Amino acid sequence: MVKELAIKHPRIKILVQFSLTLIGLLLCIELGLQWSNTPNKAEISVYSGDGSPNNWFSIESGQVVPTYQHQTVGQFNKTAKGSRIAVLGGSVVHGGSINMTADKEFPALLDIDASVHNLANPSLDSHDQLAILEELAQYQMDAWIVSTGHNDFGNTYLHQRYVYWPEGILGKIGRFKENLKLTHLVRQWLGAPSVNSAKPQPDRQFSAPKINDDQKYWALLHFKMNIDAIVNLAKASKTPLILIVPPRSLTKAPVGDCQQGGVCASDLWNRGMEEKDKALLSNASDADTIPFRVLSEAQQHLKDKAKYDHVWVVDAESLLPQDREGLGPDISLFQDHVHFKMAGHQEMATLLSTTINEAIRR
Repeated sequence: MVKELAIKHPRIKILVQFSLTLIGLLLCIELGLQWSNTPNKAEISVYSGDGSPNNWFSIESGQVVPTYQHQTVGQFNKTAKGSRIAVLGGSVVHGGSINMTADKEFPALLDIDASVHNLANPSLDSHDQLAILEELAQYQMDAWIVSTGHNDFGNTYLHQRYVYWPEGILGKIGRFKENLKLTHLVRQWLGAPSVNSAKPQPDRQFSAPKINDDQKYWALLHFKMNIDAIVNLAKASKTPLILIVPPRSLTKAPVGDCQQGGVCASDLWNRGMEEKDKALLSNASDADTIPFRVLSEAQQHLKDKAKYDHVWVVDAESLLPQDREGLGPDISLFQDHVHFKMAGHQEMATLLSTTINEAIRR
C-alpha cells in the first residue's frame, strides 16, 4: 500500500525515505550510547532537607563545611592530612535515632585506620548522594561509604513524587522512553528536569495520598540510575566505594493501608508472622503504601554492584545478627522500621570496619 502510494505520489516516497533514514540514524545513536555503557542520570527535580542547595559544601578557614547538615558533624580539612573516608546517607546514618548523639552513631564507632567524616543528614536520598559526591569528588578521600535506599521510597510518599505522571498505556510508553539513553541526552541539552515535588509538611505527614505501584516503579528506576551513576563517578575519581544494602526490620507491621484492588501489605505481614515466613514479610514491606523501607529490588540492585573491582557491597540486612526464627535482622537492633538503637549502631560499626580497612589498604 505504501509502495503504491509512493509510486503515485513522489512526495510520499521522499517522506517515507526521510522517515526511515531518521529512524535508522536515531537507532544507531541509541545503540552507540548503549555500547558506551555510560549510566543514565535521573534528570529530575527533587526537594531535599532545606531545599536543593547550589553548593553542598563551603570553605571556611581551610575547612570544607557541609552546608546541608542541620548539625555540622562532617567538616574536614580542604587538604588531606593522612587517610580519611566519607560516610554518606540519610537519618539511618545520622540524626534519625532518638536521643542518639553523633559520637554514638556507627560512623564514629568504626575501628579503622583513617579519620571518618559523617556527611549524612536526615531526608537525603540517592538523588542527593549523587549530587553531594559530584562536589565531594574534588577533595581527596580514601573511600566513600554510601548508605541509601529507604528515603528514595519514603520521599516518594512524603514529597508526593510522580503523582501526576501518566498510568496505563501512556505510563508504559513513558517507561520505555525513560530507558532510552537518547531521552536523557535530549533532557541534558534542554536542561529539562521533570517531576513534581512538594515541600514536606510534618504536621500532615501521614495524611498524603498513599503511593501506588507506578510511583514505586519510577522511584525504583531513578534509584537504580543514581546508583549506577555513583558507581561510575567513583571509578572516574579512583575512589573505593562501599555500598551498604540498607537493612529493614521486617517484623514491624506495614504503615500504610491496603491498595484498592491491589495487594494488601497487612494481610501479607499477618500471614508472614503466623507462618514465620521471611519471604512473605519482605513482600509485605515492598507492598506498603507508605514505604519508609527500601524495596527488595533496590537492595538487589546494590548487591549486583559487587561485580566491579572498585566497589565493595555490605549486605547489612543479611549480615547483621538475625532474628532467632530467621525473619531478618533482630528487632532489638531497631527503634522503628529502619532506625537503629545503640546496639544496632554498634553492630553496624563492627560489620563495616573490616571491609573499610580492606578497601583503603588496597
